[in-house]
Order: sequence, then structure tokens, then C-alpha cells
Amino acid sequence: MPLNHSIILFLFVLVTNSSYESVDASCTDETDCSTGHWCARHSDGSRFCKEYASLGDSCEYLPRRMEDLERCDPAIHYCFEPESCEIADLGGVCELKSTKYNEGACCTSNDDCSSNRCEEDCSSNRCDSFCIEADRVEDDTDVMIKESSNDEECTDHSDCGDGKWCAGGPGNKRCKDYAPLDSECNGHPISLEDLDICDLDMHQCYQPDKCFIPDLAGQCKMKSMLFPDGDCCRRDSDCESNSCNDICLSSEGLRKPDDRQAGIATRIFGFLLTILSVLTCGLLG
Repeated sequence: MPLNHSIILFLFVLVTNSSYESVDASCTDETDCSTGHWCARHSDGSRFCKEYASLGDSCEYLPRRMEDLERCDPAIHYCFEPESCEIADLGGVCELKSTKYNEGACCTSNDDCSSNRCEEDCSSNRCDSFCIEADRVEDDTDVMIKESSNDEECTDHSDCGDGKWCAGGPGNKRCKDYAPLDSECNGHPISLEDLDICDLDMHQCYQPDKCFIPDLAGQCKMKSMLFPDGDCCRRDSDCESNSCNDICLSSEGLRKPDDRQAGIATRIFGFLLTILSVLTCGLLG
């Protein structure tokens, strides 16, 4: 082989191997990867460093292979998923962290929305939260505070007084008190009338395992509460560590899935027991 060809081949192999090691290096968590990379997983369970998706790229959709999953860089972007509550695996696109959702987009708190209004909607066979348009009333002196009881019929939350929301399904919706602090919220009862939600002006529904078990109920907690390491999260500001990558990361950036396995297994078992008891009561009753 001519000398020039040998040199070219050697350089090609050297560059190829260097590129492979920098992008496909093995890892156990994000701290093993260089800036701009995250610790992804192969279909066989092994892990490797992979570049974050860029601004405007697809993210968090469910791929055929685990290695094809795309994730946004949580330091500068987040995965904008305006339909995530309706189509869970649809995914989204990477947007700047300052981007807010418009009216009709799925949301988890008022901070998600450009209108600063995120409210529960139970008009279908399940309840989800959506951004709604900001109030058009500018002068509070013209507003009459509406008093309502839990028996009053309604079509949406605006028909109910302070501290209440419009619960129930189509054709059978009535004003209902928001769940108080530390009460259960966002469960999946047999009847929509039995659903309890938090007042998002004061509280949030704390669901630390929502990313593992989407239908598991939570508890109403103060909006100011920050999530500890290992809890499911949507943004950095949810976490005590101010670091979110699906779950809150410790200040060192380490995931702690092993510490949560026993708790998650217990919750799953309790959830299955609840379903079994409901089915048993239905058959016996």
C-alpha cells in the first residue's frame, strides 16, 4: 500500500475511534459524561454518553430502541410537550426554559402558562390540567364574588365561588370544594364526582412517583414546597437541588434510583391492592 494511503487510513481510524470514545463512552450517570452529553441506555441495558438534542429537535418520544431516545439539555432547554397529558408518548421539541405554554396546552402549575392560569378540566372521562386564557376583568371593583354550594350546577370553574371547582362529568357537573392541604389529589376514582384536586393558586399536587406510575394519586402541598432528590419533576425550579432530569438530582448530579426501589414497589403493590378491592366490591355488590 502506498505510504500516503497508509497515512490517510491511519488518520481515519484515529479520528473515528476518538469520535466513538467521546460520544459513545460508557457511563453510570450524567457525571461520567462531558458537558453537553447525558448518560443514555442501550436496549441491552448498557449505558453510554450521548449528546443532548438541540433547540427545536424532537425529545421524549417513545422510540423503538432505547438508544434512540432524545433528551434536552436541562441546563438551557426543556422538552415542550403541550399535549403530554392527552397523548403520553407523543413527545415534544426542545425549547428555551423561558418558553411558556399557550392557552389549551397541558400544564402542571400556573408557572407553565403564559397567562399564569393552569386549571383542571374534567369534561372528558378523566381530569387533566390545561392553560386557560387570563382573566379579561381588569377592575376588581366590578367583580362580584360568587357564592356557591357543593350542590350548585356548573359548566366550568368560573361558575363556582372561591375555594371551589367544577367537578363531575358531562351533564352532571357541580361545584365542589378544593381538597385541603395534605389531602389526596389527582387520583382515579370510579366516579368523576369523587375526584379531588388542589387549589393551584395556593397548593400543588405532590406526586413524587408520577413519572414511574402516572395514575398514582398525590397529596396537596404548598406551592413553595421543593422536591427532594429522586422525586419526579418537570423543571429545575421544582427541586431542592435546582437540578431536574426527569427526576430531581442531588447537588452532585447523581441519580438515586436504587434508594427509591423499595418505596416504588410498595406504592405499586398498594395501588394494585386498591384496584383489586374495588373490583371485588363491584362483583360482590
